[in-house]
Amino acid sequence: MSKFTSITNFINSNQIYLQRSNRFVMNITRPGGSLLSYMLCEVVNLPTSGINSIPYQIDNKPNTYIPYSRNYDNNQVALTIRENIINGAAEVFPWFEDWFNQIISKDPITRKYQVAYYNDFLGQAEFYALDLDGASTYKIEFFNVYPNSVKPSVYSYEESNNYSKIEVSLVFEDFKVIPT
Repeated sequence: MSKFTSITNFINSNQIYLQRSNRFVMNITRPGGSLLSYMLCEVVNLPTSGINSIPYQIDNKPNTYIPYSRNYDNNQVALTIRENIINGAAEVFPWFEDWFNQIISKDPITRKYQVAYYNDFLGQAEFYALDLDGASTYKIEFFNVYPNSVKPSVYSYEESNNYSKIEVSLVFEDFKVIPT
């Protein structure tokens, strides 16, 4: 019996499941409809959601906490996405740089920076968690999104066996979780 067959039999007999690969994707739409779709995400840090409460005492009993509003820890979603190389050219980093230029541009004559109106640079984003068959298990829609920072991967000889990754931080106003 080969070593491979022995390992396979051991895994099957002990019901050990191999670690599944990355199953998270993100679609981001800029103003004007430009879409960066179905990006594989290596890491996605979703915002922490909670409820603000105030202590309230009734009849000398211990404090009761009364909820009064929802909160998010920072209204940002951070993700690490794999850079797509299409026809020998990077796609993701220039796409976000173009969006930054839509938000804040430099006048070539006066050399002063101009900031666009808030509603003119807002986009949308959708996060999907996928099962092993590639079907969506749930979706999160982010509303009124814009990029806050983009950090390209380090280019070095030590990273020669890795693909290029980009860390993106998006600011949003609100989000909605949709089970599928």
